[in-house]
Amino acid sequence: MSVAFRAFGTTAVVVTAEPAALDAAVAAVTAEVAGVDGRTITFRVEARDPLEVIGGGTHQRVIVSVARFDERVQRKLRGRTVSSGGR
Repeated sequence: MSVAFRAFGTTAVVVTAEPAALDAAVAAVTAEVAGVDGRTITFRVEARDPLEVIGGGTHQRVIVSVARFDERVQRKLRGRTVSSGGR
C-alpha cells in the first residue's frame, strides 16, 4: 500500500461463541477478506482456544488519503467546522 493511503479500522463486531477457561491461551486468531465495497474492506475474524472456536465476527477498515485525513484533522484543531460530505 502506498504511503499516500492508509487503512483505518471503522467497525469491529465480535461475539463470544464459547467460554474459555481463565488460564486458557488463545491458540489462533484468523482474519480473511469477506468483501470489498469501494474503499471499505470487510474481514471475517475468528478466535480459537486449543479446543474450539471461542468467538468471531467482522472487522471493517476503510482506505483513506493520508493528506486529506491530515487536512481535516488540522482544520478541526484550528476550530473550523469539518463537513463529512465529499469524502
